[in-house]
Amino acid sequence: MRYDEIGGVVIEFRWIAESRLILSVGGGGCKVEG
Repeated sequence: MRYDEIGGVVIEFRWIAESRLILSVGGGGCKVEG
C-alpha cells in the first residue's frame, strides 16, 4: 500500500470502497484491480 501525497489516499479510499461494494453485491467473482 503506497500513499502518494493526497492522491494516494484518495485512490486507496476508492479502492477500499469499490472492494466493499463488490463484496457486498457479490458480482463477477473476484475482481481485483490495482
